[in-house]
Amino acid sequence: MDEAQARDLSDTYHAAFAVVVRAYAFLCAVSLQHASGALGFYTLLCHLNHACVPNCSVVDAADSDSTKLLVALRHIADGEELTVDYAPDEAGAARTAASRRELLLTRFGFVCGCTACAA
Repeated sequence: MDEAQARDLSDTYHAAFAVVVRAYAFLCAVSLQHASGALGFYTLLCHLNHACVPNCSVVDAADSDSTKLLVALRHIADGEELTVDYAPDEAGAARTAASRRELLLTRFGFVCGCTACAA
Protein backbone atom coordinates (compact mmCIF):
# COMPACT_ATOMS: atom_id res chain seq x y z
CA MET A 1 0.00 0.00 0.00
CA ASP A 2 1.43 3.35 -0.98
CA GLU A 3 1.08 6.58 1.00
CA ALA A 4 -1.95 7.85 -0.97
CA GLN A 5 -3.82 4.57 -0.45
CA ALA A 6 -2.99 4.63 3.27
CA ARG A 7 -4.26 8.21 3.53
CA ASP A 8 -7.50 7.27 1.71
CA LEU A 9 -8.01 4.31 4.03
CA SER A 10 -7.36 6.49 7.08
CA ASP A 11 -9.88 9.07 5.81
CA THR A 12 -12.46 6.29 5.30
CA TYR A 13 -11.99 5.00 8.87
CA HIS A 14 -12.22 8.53 10.31
CA ALA A 15 -15.44 9.15 8.37
CA ALA A 16 -16.92 5.85 9.56
CA PHE A 17 -15.97 6.62 13.16
CA ALA A 18 -17.61 10.05 12.90
CA VAL A 19 -20.86 8.40 11.77
CA VAL A 20 -20.77 6.06 14.78
CA VAL A 21 -20.10 8.92 17.20
CA ARG A 22 -22.95 11.00 15.77
CA ALA A 23 -25.34 8.05 16.04
CA TYR A 24 -24.38 6.55 19.40
CA ALA A 25 -22.57 9.06 21.60
CA PHE A 26 -23.87 11.56 24.13
CA LEU A 27 -21.87 14.39 25.66
CA CYS A 28 -20.93 13.75 29.29
CA ALA A 29 -20.89 16.41 31.98
CA VAL A 30 -17.34 15.65 33.01
CA SER A 31 -16.03 17.61 35.99
CA LEU A 32 -12.47 16.32 35.84
CA GLN A 33 -9.92 19.09 35.70
CA HIS A 34 -8.74 19.74 32.11
CA ALA A 35 -11.40 17.44 30.62
CA SER A 36 -14.00 18.87 28.30
CA GLY A 37 -16.23 17.59 25.56
CA ALA A 38 -16.07 14.00 26.77
CA LEU A 39 -18.29 11.50 24.97
CA GLY A 40 -19.95 8.42 26.36
CA PHE A 41 -21.48 5.51 24.47
CA TYR A 42 -24.79 4.44 26.01
CA THR A 43 -25.85 1.14 24.51
CA LEU A 44 -29.54 1.36 25.44
CA LEU A 45 -30.10 5.08 24.88
CA CYS A 46 -28.61 4.94 21.40
CA HIS A 47 -31.54 2.78 20.24
CA LEU A 48 -34.11 5.51 20.86
CA ASN A 49 -35.63 7.03 17.74
CA HIS A 50 -36.02 10.73 17.04
CA ALA A 51 -39.12 12.90 17.19
CA CYS A 52 -39.12 16.69 17.00
CA VAL A 53 -41.78 16.61 19.74
CA PRO A 54 -40.47 13.66 21.80
CA ASN A 55 -42.06 11.89 24.74
CA CYS A 56 -38.71 11.50 26.58
CA SER A 57 -35.52 13.41 27.23
CA VAL A 58 -31.99 12.25 28.08
CA VAL A 59 -30.58 14.19 31.05
CA ASP A 60 -27.47 14.05 33.21
CA ALA A 61 -27.89 12.51 36.66
CA ALA A 62 -27.28 15.14 39.35
CA ASP A 63 -24.83 13.00 41.32
CA SER A 64 -22.74 11.58 38.48
CA ASP A 65 -20.49 12.85 35.71
CA SER A 66 -21.33 9.97 33.40
CA THR A 67 -24.78 8.62 34.29
CA LYS A 68 -27.61 9.50 31.91
CA LEU A 69 -31.29 9.27 32.78
CA LEU A 70 -34.23 8.82 30.44
CA VAL A 71 -37.05 11.05 31.68
CA ALA A 72 -40.65 10.97 30.44
CA LEU A 73 -41.87 14.38 29.26
CA ARG A 74 -45.51 13.32 29.31
CA HIS A 75 -47.65 10.25 29.93
CA ILE A 76 -46.53 7.40 27.64
CA ALA A 77 -49.14 4.84 26.69
CA ASP A 78 -48.47 1.10 26.90
CA GLY A 79 -46.72 0.01 23.71
CA GLU A 80 -45.93 3.58 22.60
CA GLU A 81 -42.44 4.06 21.20
CA LEU A 82 -40.02 6.03 23.37
CA THR A 83 -38.57 8.96 21.42
CA VAL A 84 -36.05 11.73 22.04
CA ASP A 85 -35.07 14.88 20.13
CA TYR A 86 -31.66 14.16 18.59
CA ALA A 87 -30.74 17.85 18.41
CA PRO A 88 -32.86 19.71 20.97
CA ASP A 89 -30.56 22.72 21.20
CA GLU A 90 -30.20 23.09 17.46
CA ALA A 91 -33.52 21.95 16.04
CA GLY A 92 -35.99 22.82 18.75
CA ALA A 93 -39.71 23.26 18.31
CA ALA A 94 -39.24 27.01 17.65
CA ARG A 95 -37.62 26.22 14.30
CA THR A 96 -39.61 25.51 11.18
CA ALA A 97 -40.22 21.94 10.09
CA ALA A 98 -38.07 22.56 7.00
CA SER A 99 -35.08 23.81 9.03
CA ARG A 100 -35.36 20.87 11.47
CA ARG A 101 -35.52 18.38 8.59
CA GLU A 102 -32.49 20.00 6.92
CA LEU A 103 -30.44 19.85 10.15
CA LEU A 104 -31.41 16.23 10.84
CA LEU A 105 -30.60 15.19 7.27
CA THR A 106 -27.24 16.97 7.33
CA ARG A 107 -26.17 15.90 10.81
CA PHE A 108 -27.81 12.49 11.23
CA GLY A 109 -28.47 11.36 7.67
CA PHE A 110 -32.24 10.90 7.70
CA VAL A 111 -35.37 12.73 6.65
CA CYS A 112 -37.60 13.29 9.65
CA GLY A 113 -41.12 11.96 9.25
CA CYS A 114 -42.41 12.63 12.77
CA THR A 115 -45.88 14.07 13.33
CA ALA A 116 -44.50 17.61 13.83
CA CYS A 117 -42.69 17.53 10.49
CA ALA A 118 -45.52 15.83 8.62
CA ALA A 119 -48.09 18.42 9.75
